[in-house]
Amino acid sequence: MGGYLARGHDPPPGNTVMWRGLSRLMDIELGVRIGAQIYG
Repeated sequence: MGGYLARGHDPPPGNTVMWRGLSRLMDIELGVRIGAQIYG
């Protein structure tokens, strides 16, 4: 998924980066829930 590397010269992650990560995480969670219902 990538991520923030916390290097000394990099600025902290912004709103857009955080939104993309949380959005992707929600998509993964939704896929797991649907898969559990189908194959459960």
